[in-house]
Amino acid sequence: MRFQNTILVLFFSLFISTLCKNDDESAAVFISSLSSSSGHLTFALSASDPTVSQDVFFHISGPSSYSYIGIGTGTVMQGGLMFVMYSNATGDGITLSSRIATGNNEPVFSPTLDIDILPGSNTSNGLMTVNARCKNCLSWSSGALNLSDTVYPWNYALGPNTAQNVKLTSNSPSACLEMHVEYGLFTLDMTHLTMGAGALPTSFTSPIGSRASGSPVLTSNFPTIIHAVLATIPLVLFLPTGVIFLRIFPGSVRWHWVSQTVSSVIGLFGAAVGFYLSTWFNKSKSFSSGHQIIGYIICAGMIVQWFLGFWQHRIYKQKQSPTKYGLIHRYLGHFVFVLAIIDGGVGLSWSYTASPVIIGYSVAVGVVAIVHFSLVAWKRWEKQKPHGVGIFEIKTQQNSPEADRNL
Repeated sequence: MRFQNTILVLFFSLFISTLCKNDDESAAVFISSLSSSSGHLTFALSASDPTVSQDVFFHISGPSSYSYIGIGTGTVMQGGLMFVMYSNATGDGITLSSRIATGNNEPVFSPTLDIDILPGSNTSNGLMTVNARCKNCLSWSSGALNLSDTVYPWNYALGPNTAQNVKLTSNSPSACLEMHVEYGLFTLDMTHLTMGAGALPTSFTSPIGSRASGSPVLTSNFPTIIHAVLATIPLVLFLPTGVIFLRIFPGSVRWHWVSQTVSSVIGLFGAAVGFYLSTWFNKSKSFSSGHQIIGYIICAGMIVQWFLGFWQHRIYKQKQSPTKYGLIHRYLGHFVFVLAIIDGGVGLSWSYTASPVIIGYSVAVGVVAIVHFSLVAWKRWEKQKPHGVGIFEIKTQQNSPEADRNL
C-alpha cells in the first residue's frame, strides 16, 4: 500500500540518518510564521538509535486560537500519516490523534500507533503544546525496506480560528475536524536527528535542518458556504415570496409558478452540493445524521410540491373548480417552509457554527416566517369580511380566480 510505503520510507530515513549523525544537534526543527494568525508553528522531530530503541519523539506547538494543528508526512494528504492535536474537553490539556488520510478529506483516526504524551503538553497562555513519544515507530510497518533521500517532505494544516466557528475541545482522538483554514509544506533534513536514547530539546529558538516549500496557502470552506446559501435562501425567502405573488401581489399563478420553480431548482442544487460535502467529513459519510435526513424529506417535499401545483392548475383549468390537490399543495408548502427553517438551524449547529451566527439566522428566518404567515392570515381575513370584499381580493380574483378559490 502507498501508505505503508510512505511510513517505511520515513522511518527508514530516520534509521539511516541516525547512523550518519556527526554533530551535536538533537532534533530537526521547523519554525514558521503563520498567515492566518499571529504567532508561530513549531515542529521538532528526534529519533532513537535503532540499536537502543525503536521510538520516535516529536514536538508540536502553535496558537491555541486554532481548532486543531496537524502535522503530516508527504506533500499531499492522500496516504499520509498525520499527528493532530487539539485542546481537551476542559481546555487546559491536549488531545493527540494519529490519523490516516485516504484522500483530500478528513483523515481517519488510526489506533495502531502507540503514542505517549510527555510532560510539558498543555494549552495555556494562548499556546497549544504537545511533546510525545511514538513507541516502536521504527518497526511499526513490515515489508521491503526502500532507501530514501535524507531530506523528507512534510505538511501542516491549521483548523478554523474565527469567531464564526466553535473551537474544538474534546478528549476523543476521533473527534470530528472541520476544514482547515491554512496549510503549508516543508522539508526536514533527517541527518539532524539525535543518536543515543532519543530525546527532544527543552526549547526551540531557531529552525534546524528545515526549509519551507513555497508560501502558506489560505483556504476557505466555500463549498459549505455555497451549500448554506443555495439550500437556505430559496426555501426561506423565495418560497414565501411565491405565496405573496399568488395571494397578495400581483395575484398571478404564472409568477407564483416561476418563483417556486426557481426556488426548487436552486434548493435541489444546494442539496446536491451538501451531498458532495458529506463525502469530505467523517461525521457525514454515513448520510444518516438528523440534518441529512431532514434534508431528504425537504427535497422530496419540493419535488412533490412542484408536481402537485402543476397538476392542480392543469385540472382547475379544465374543470374550473377547486381540487383536493390544491389543498394538499397549500399545506405541504407550509410544511416544507417550516421544515427548511428548522433544518437550516440544525445544519449550522451540526457544522460547529458559533452561537451568534445561529442567533442571527434564527432572528432573520423568524422575521420572514412572521411576515409570511401574517400576510397569509390577513389575506384570509380579507376574504371572510362580512360586508364586501377587500381590495386585494378583488385584484386577485381579476387576475387569477384559481388563487382565491383554491389556493
